[in-house]
Amino acid sequence: MKKAGVVVLLLLVLAMGAPVYAETEAQARVVHATPDAPKVDVYLDKVLVVEGLEFTEAGQYLSLSPGMHTFSIFPAGDTDAALVTDEVTVEAGQYYTLAAIGEVEAMSIAKLVDDQTTSAGKTKLRVAHFSPLSPALSVATAEGEVLFPELIFPTTAAYLEVAPGSYSLEIKEPAALLELVETELKADTVYTALAVGSNAGEEQLTVILLTDYMPLPADLPKTGLGGASPTR
Repeated sequence: MKKAGVVVLLLLVLAMGAPVYAETEAQARVVHATPDAPKVDVYLDKVLVVEGLEFTEAGQYLSLSPGMHTFSIFPAGDTDAALVTDEVTVEAGQYYTLAAIGEVEAMSIAKLVDDQTTSAGKTKLRVAHFSPLSPALSVATAEGEVLFPELIFPTTAAYLEVAPGSYSLEIKEPAALLELVETELKADTVYTALAVGSNAGEEQLTVILLTDYMPLPADLPKTGLGGASPTR
């Protein structure tokens, strides 16, 4: 059995509480999940909105008007030829993760709708298989319970609602067992885990753990963008 040190990156690129503009605007963030691509700049409708994003990094949520928008991803500092350009339609009140996936010669943008709800006292987790050269992956607990079976590139599993707590998760593939570090999933919080990297030769599979939603702290003033801005 092969044990590879899987890197788990916790990125608090999140939506906190219920934004005052949630009913009229959409929110979207971009994740660099293409293992052989350089740093990238992200353009929204021909305007630079994210600069120098490295592999495994995620940008902040951006406010968008409802409707169709054009996202273009270029090598950082170079606007001669886009690595990928795609039109993305968004709806008011929805949150999205836009992941640049695949290999650089065939990069595409995967659109995920980010859930903003949980049952009281519960947590939600979903997993996306964005590692282009990896076989089907399953995610299980250390005790052997399979939470997400047989995900193939580039699919995203539905959210699974579980009890909050500390989880020792494993990513299984036919010829290997990749062990993740123990991960704390908090109550009333929503997470997305992206399995990225080429997983070819000696390259390491990486898991990016994104926070899609968490409640506002009780002692934080809810004064909108003029005080405690709900979106980072």
